[in-house]
This record gives sequence, structure tokens and C-alpha cells, in this order.
Amino acid sequence: MYPRAKAFGLATHQGRLLVQEYHTGDETYYRPLGGSIELGEKSAHTV
Repeated sequence: MYPRAKAFGLATHQGRLLVQEYHTGDETYYRPLGGSIELGEKSAHTV
């Protein structure tokens, strides 16, 4: 498996951070919005 490049952006509004919620089994975690960068794609376009 090869490492995948990712791009994330931080969005705030009135001091609050916008994140995406994920669930895996019994756990919940949060991360900034974004995703994997496809071949030839600019990181800014990923977000």
C-alpha cells in the first residue's frame, strides 16, 4: 500500500471549527474537511 497525499482545510465561524464526524465501531472521531489528492489535482482543489 502506498501513502496517499491528503489536503485539509480549516473553516471557522464565530470561533467555532467546522469538522466532519466519523464513526468506526464503538469510536467517534472528528477531522477537518478535505480528502485524498488525485493524480494531477492541486491540493487547493481537493478541499
